[in-house]
Amino acid sequence: MKSPAGYWPRKTPMRRDARWDGAVPLFLNANHGVAPPVEEVRALMTFLQAQRGRHFEILGS
Repeated sequence: MKSPAGYWPRKTPMRRDARWDGAVPLFLNANHGVAPPVEEVRALMTFLQAQRGRHFEILGS
């Protein structure tokens, strides 16, 4: 199955989000109501930081 835009690890939509004020990523390996794997969150944070080039905040529920 091909993942739709907005799902990590698709980098093009995340790169676009990093240019603006935020992203609300979805994770292919996390079902609704289930936290994504920590390794994937770390990879996304590293990617966004590299793209953004400045500080950003990660908010969780």
